[in-house]
Amino acid sequence: MNDRTLPIPPRPDLAGRPQPVLRSPRRAPVAVITVLALLGSILGGLVIVWVEMPDSEGSYRFIGEAAGAPIRWNPCEPVRYEVNLANAPEGALAVVHEAFDRTAEVTGIEFRFEGTTTRTPEEQADDYFLSHLTDPVVWLPVLVAWLPREEFRAQFERLGSDRHALAVANSIRGELETADQYTSGAIVVDAEARMSDDFDGRYSLGMVMMHEAGHLMGLGHVKDPAEVMFSDRSTYPQPIEEWGPGDTEGLQRLGTGGCMDPVPVAP
Repeated sequence: MNDRTLPIPPRPDLAGRPQPVLRSPRRAPVAVITVLALLGSILGGLVIVWVEMPDSEGSYRFIGEAAGAPIRWNPCEPVRYEVNLANAPEGALAVVHEAFDRTAEVTGIEFRFEGTTTRTPEEQADDYFLSHLTDPVVWLPVLVAWLPREEFRAQFERLGSDRHALAVANSIRGELETADQYTSGAIVVDAEARMSDDFDGRYSLGMVMMHEAGHLMGLGHVKDPAEVMFSDRSTYPQPIEEWGPGDTEGLQRLGTGGCMDPVPVAP
C-alpha cells in the first residue's frame, strides 16, 4: 500500500547527551552511536567522530563529516521508508508521513513511502550487516517501528531507561571520488511512551518523530531550547511545534550539494 490515510518532563527520545558518529577505518558502516545498542558488540573498534558547525541564526550540529563536509543523503535520490505499525498508536502512520514531509520541505530531499512492513528493528540491523556480504550490495528502506516498552528497554538498555525513541543512520564510506553518504537507517519508538498523536508540543509524537528524522538526516543534539534538536537536562525547553532556525539551516545544508553516486537498493 502507498496511500497516506504523533516539573520538566524527561525528553522522550533523548538521554541528554550528544550522539556522535562511529566511523570504521575501512569501508564499513558509519552510524549514529545509538546503533551500538541496536547491533550489540559487532561494531567494536570504531572511531568516534563529532562535528560542530558554526552558529548563525540558530544552533545546529552535524553528526559527522567526511572530507570536510557533513555526511548526508544523496539529494538526487529519494529517502525510501517503510513503517511497521505493530504496537503503533492509532493515527501513527499519518504522523510519520507529516514528519517526513516537513523534513523534505526543508531539505529538498524527497521521502518516498514504500508501504507498511512486518520487518523488525532486529531484522533491519541484521540485514544491514549481511548486505555487506552480498554482491551487489543492496540497502533496505529506512524502517520506522514501535516496540513494547520491555522489549524496547531490553534492546536499548545501554542507552538508559529514560529514553523512549531513537534514530539510527547507516552510511557507507565513499571512494576517492565519492563522499560518504547515508544509505539506510531506522527510527524506533517506545510504544508505551505517553505522547499525543499530533504535533502539539515538544513531547508529541509528531515533534519526537521530527527530532529523530533530524538525526536520520545527520543532525546532532544542541543546547539551544528553541530548536527541535535540543537536548539538555539543565535547561527548560521552549514550546515548539516546527523546526527552529538552527534546525532549518542545518537541514538545508544537508540537502544541498551535488548529486552523489546512486547506491543499490532492495526492490
